[in-house]
Order: sequence, then C-alpha cells, then structure tokens
Amino acid sequence: MEKVVILPLDGYENSQKLLEFLEKLLKETGVKELLAFVKVNDAVHNMDCGGPKIILLIKDLLQKYSVEAGIFLDLKIYDVSETLKNTLKKYAECAPDILTVSSNCSVKGILELRRLLPNTNLAMISVPTDISQDECQARFGLTPELKIYNDLMNIRHEYAKIAKP
Repeated sequence: MEKVVILPLDGYENSQKLLEFLEKLLKETGVKELLAFVKVNDAVHNMDCGGPKIILLIKDLLQKYSVEAGIFLDLKIYDVSETLKNTLKKYAECAPDILTVSSNCSVKGILELRRLLPNTNLAMISVPTDISQDECQARFGLTPELKIYNDLMNIRHEYAKIAKP
C-alpha cells in the first residue's frame, strides 16, 4: 500500500500539545501504513520548543513507534541568501525531507539551500493558496497557473547559469 497521508500539525498553541496529539495518533492502528509525511510550519515558532528541537522530537516519536514518515517543513522560506544560510544551517542535523521555498527567493539563495541541505527536496511556492485568481491577476499580471509556470521556468534557467555540478 502506498503511503498517501501528509499530516499537517498546524495551529498548536504549544509544542507539548502537538507532541501529545502526534503520539496519540501514532498509536492508532493503520497510521504507520498510511503516513507519508508530518508537515510542520507554525510549530517551529512555538515558545516552549520550536525550531530544530521540535523537528527532532517529532523524529524521535516516529522512530519510537517505528513509523517511516518524512518531515515536511513548510516554512515558505524567503530571505536573502546569507539569512537563509544562517537560518537553515540550524536544521542541518535534523534536515527535513521537504522544505517549501518562496519563488521570491533569489537563485543564489536556492543554491545555498541546496548546498546546505543536499538531501532535502525543495518545493517552490509561487502563489499562496489564499490568493484568489483575481488578486493574482491584479498583483502579478498573470493567472496563478501562468505565474507558477513562469516562476519555474525562470528559476530553472537562472539556476542553470550559476549551479555547478
């Protein structure tokens, strides 16, 4: 059976509640066979236990219950390349399997992420899910589909210019 579930752990006011929920869920019959990824975004900003520490604790729980699921770090990260490097190097020892990166990120920044997290799949976010087609057209002059396509093609082209195999 193919694992198909991406479990979003969003909106928890503290990390303890998130971890309690996850542990309860991991004890349920059938979860380990379906769970592909645990997705975390705002939880990495919790005051009681955020950042890489929450990722390590999630990985520990997955291991404890013998669940082979990846970590999907949904940060939609965007900043200048040095800030990206400084931020993401904190995750090097608990590298996520997937990391979302904003299409507004410079290609130099994307290259830094590739070097820093070589085994992490980068997933581009070009148009946030809460931007309507009309808003996208008004702000970017493009439909969401065309903006996504243009961002992919242009980033791929620029990346090929500076990336060295």
